[in-house]
Amino acid sequence: MKKSNHDEIQGQVKLTLDAFRQDEPPEMDPWFYDRLNNRIEHELNPDTPAIEAWWSRVVKPGMLVGLVTLNLIMMVWIAVPNETSASGRSDYIENLSSQYGLNYADTYLLSEEGE
Repeated sequence: MKKSNHDEIQGQVKLTLDAFRQDEPPEMDPWFYDRLNNRIEHELNPDTPAIEAWWSRVVKPGMLVGLVTLNLIMMVWIAVPNETSASGRSDYIENLSSQYGLNYADTYLLSEEGE
């Protein structure tokens, strides 16, 4: 049983490799080698300005400083308690008590201590 499976697999491998050998290679762009040579010469020439050098010298540190600053601002903004909501709640309770004539015991039930 193993011998027939092995022979079948070998036959499939041979058919696959023969298919690769029979196909014609894809057409290549006629200017491929010229572009390749220009790119190699451009990278080897020390006089050509490199965008990568500008990117790594100016933009990357600036972006890093900006991200750190943004993170610090967001951390402070989230960490500092929002006092306007507390004073807004107390103003709301005071307005309710004055509008409906409630006493201190009634407003205590509306505050956070009563919950």
